[in-house]
Amino acid sequence: MATYVHHFELLASVPLSCIDGRAHRPVIGTPGGSIGELVVVLGAVESLGGTPWDPPRLDGLITALLRQVGPLYMHTDAAAAVRLAHAAGLEASDWREALDLLLHPPADRANAVLDAVIDPANVGCGHLRRLLEREGDGPRPALVAGLVRAALAASHRGEEGVVLEVLEGHHAEEEVAVFPSCTATGHGRAQPVVPRDDAAARFVYHPDAARWVRRQLCRFLEARGEVDSAPRLLEEADRLATIELQHTLDALAPDLPLRVVAPDCTAP
Repeated sequence: MATYVHHFELLASVPLSCIDGRAHRPVIGTPGGSIGELVVVLGAVESLGGTPWDPPRLDGLITALLRQVGPLYMHTDAAAAVRLAHAAGLEASDWREALDLLLHPPADRANAVLDAVIDPANVGCGHLRRLLEREGDGPRPALVAGLVRAALAASHRGEEGVVLEVLEGHHAEEEVAVFPSCTATGHGRAQPVVPRDDAAARFVYHPDAARWVRRQLCRFLEARGEVDSAPRLLEEADRLATIELQHTLDALAPDLPLRVVAPDCTAP
């Protein structure tokens, strides 16, 4: 029988992961993971006329988010992690060594790591890489780069809660699987799913769980005085999230079938 995670756990202990189909563990997925949701929310602030986010504001925001809200997830892959380490002038023979060096670099290489992590050539998340390379509508590439850099810099300062996962292997997804949440009791519950097993691989998207996290991020920004109306911000963030999801699926899964999996609301 499937097991479910309450939406309120998605902030404190179970951060959203990416839709990437290379993970071998149960995930609740949205493009880019929880940092992907933060990108669309901050992008929505700007598209509504808010002051563009600059590095000092992003540093303060990430610190407050980690301390007051919960963990922040992003991912790369094994090959990109090693490329990133080498680009920063660090020696790493495999992704495990690279990950340790990226999260705990020598003091004289920390800035080099922060510069290299925002080079699209070193980004193993297809969603974030597309956002960094894209010009035109949607969140600014400079905003995406600043946010990724701020998150890793927070880890370097010793802030807890920055989750950087390394996925192994190549993309072999056969479908896009969409998992709505169970809302029968009035409290949303999402089913964690293993994207890749011995039988197949799939992109995994949990739209209701993602929107719940998006709503909490909007409320967090309202409480900080960054916006006047969390509902208005959520409306714009929803619009951007829908657009960016489609762009990413068009880029990574253009010909794959989409399957919606109905929740089992009898599961615990």
